Amino acid sequence: MTRLKSWSELKRRQFAGAWNACVPAGDMGRMFGLSEAGVYAVRREFGLPDRVMPRGRAAVLRDAAINKFADHRRCLMCNETFRSDGPGNRICRGCKDTPAWREGQTDYSMVLPDGRKGEGR
Repeated sequence: MTRLKSWSELKRRQFAGAWNACVPAGDMGRMFGLSEAGVYAVRREFGLPDRVMPRGRAAVLRDAAINKFADHRRCLMCNETFRSDGPGNRICRGCKDTPAWREGQTDYSMVLPDGRKGEGR
């Protein structure tokens, strides 16, 4: 890219710094007057490594996708409200840590819509 030959050392360092800080390619394009594809082409020409999303940010995105059904639900064993990961998660962590749960020896109850306790198995 002949255009890069006119870039100052400062501009090259700014580009590398933004790349290493995982600034999104679209934002970098606006900062440096490039398209997103141009940002990746410059990255290759400068010999910058492929970047991997920081673990913290990746975990946040993954958790957001997984937890879109997270909600507060009542535990089917102890009837306490807990933060559930989704509709299939109906037993709280405290109850899952009990020997009865781990050994499959549970008789649980559930709360009926009118507030009464229903019988489990």
